[in-house]
Amino acid sequence: LLKLVHTVEPELPPGLLARARAARQEQATELVTQLPDDAELAVPWASRLAGKQRAGVDFMLVTAGGKALLADDMGGGKTVQAITTVEEYLLREPEADPNQPRLVVAPASVLDHWRRELKKWAGVPDERITIIDGKTPAKREAQLAEALEQPGAWVLVNWEKLQKRVKLVGESSKKKGPLDKVKWLAVIGDESHRAKNHDSQTARGLHKLRAPIQSAASGTPVLNNPGELYSILHWLRPEQYTSFWAFYHSYTETYKGYQGRDVIIGVKNADGLRFELADKMVRRTKREIHPDIPEPLEPIFYEPPMSKKQADIYAEAEKDFWLKIAQAHDINKDLKLEMVEKLEDEALSIETVKMMIPNAAARTMRLRQVATSPALLGGEDVSSKLDEAEQIVLSNGIDQPFVWFAWFKDTVDLLVARFRELGADARGFHGGNSTREDRAAMAAAFQAGEFPIICATIKTGGTGIDLYRAADCGFIEEDWVPGENQQAFDRIDRKGQGFHPQRHILRAPDTVDVGKIAPKLATKQLIVETITGGMG
Repeated sequence: LLKLVHTVEPELPPGLLARARAARQEQATELVTQLPDDAELAVPWASRLAGKQRAGVDFMLVTAGGKALLADDMGGGKTVQAITTVEEYLLREPEADPNQPRLVVAPASVLDHWRRELKKWAGVPDERITIIDGKTPAKREAQLAEALEQPGAWVLVNWEKLQKRVKLVGESSKKKGPLDKVKWLAVIGDESHRAKNHDSQTARGLHKLRAPIQSAASGTPVLNNPGELYSILHWLRPEQYTSFWAFYHSYTETYKGYQGRDVIIGVKNADGLRFELADKMVRRTKREIHPDIPEPLEPIFYEPPMSKKQADIYAEAEKDFWLKIAQAHDINKDLKLEMVEKLEDEALSIETVKMMIPNAAARTMRLRQVATSPALLGGEDVSSKLDEAEQIVLSNGIDQPFVWFAWFKDTVDLLVARFRELGADARGFHGGNSTREDRAAMAAAFQAGEFPIICATIKTGGTGIDLYRAADCGFIEEDWVPGENQQAFDRIDRKGQGFHPQRHILRAPDTVDVGKIAPKLATKQLIVETITGGMG
């Protein structure tokens, strides 16, 4: 029934939908791996962990045999559990060598976070922690060689370092690189969904790294479809997972769409998949682990109508979109010429928002930009969404902490400029105006109360930082992937939050915001919940 609702979209009574969702949640709860509330650990800091964190470490070592997918909710303490698993392994296995090095592969934005957590929990000194960030292959190899001179070294690299061009991982099993030559005690893949594409260079690099302890950590192990689990499962259990397509067809429900392409609509054999994951994946909500975190409030959705000027520009861009699609398929040349003449005669210049890139996805991106503000394409800043954001800030108080997320870098810059015009001390960052260290420093300053409003892209602000000083966050634009939006929201929805966190979601009506993005998010969210037991 729920699959039907998301694909055919019939009108159904709310009571019937509620019953179906409750039944799904009840079934999902029964099928998710049930861990005990606590476990006994030998590490010195065991008493500082939550009971369910101790149980998670024990699961990874005993049930999963040291090769596990740690998929606890964002804010559940995956980093400390991964660190503890390595150190607990050394205490439980007398033959394990404590001088062997450990490798962490993580997004660049969280490498400094890993350094802090290693010092905080395991007391690892600075000289035993090395971030590989050299600009050339020779410098990176030299950094690694120097790091390995330290007994029990922790080596931290970002995911991009596993790609061929970086030359840290070998091109084949016979031709090894500096990283896969090392006999690691442990390899931890943080935000392991970065390797979800089993055929990507990043995934292939990860698959070459082997160790007694292999931990894949991700609060969003499935972003789009069940097939994304294969890459990590192949890394953890290569002898069991040998065929991507066998796994994909076993657990991904599809139908044949345009030109015979698969259209993914859900999870096939969900019970079987969750049973298969039962001894490999641990997943609890952050509130199961930390019951004191306040429950989030229901999201508030805003759909402010576009002004006539913005609506006219959007309509013009949309006409051009369909015209270019028709041109790409060489359909009805006479009609195309007539449409071109009509468009060129209109008062608004089509050149303002014309999309010259032949790729349909890129064209859709241009429509998203106009739906936010034509200023993103060099036009006038006429934007109902940004106007609404200003009103939300004014209602909340310009001195009150608030976090804003956007998909486009230029949107972040527009937000900051608009909020400053209101008299608010707003600051923003994205990949184009800041380094990893800059972003960490700005987040720390925000947490310390040095300024009230922070704006960031979902990509750069969605991981590795704490922003829970704010009870509210807003999304001017959303990512196509529900998990990415959730990770951004989890910057404020985590341990230490003293309020019920609230998210404000702004969408332009009658645009791709509502017509394409929202339905895709709903379908993907259903897939995630089916696999992970209602979480996501």
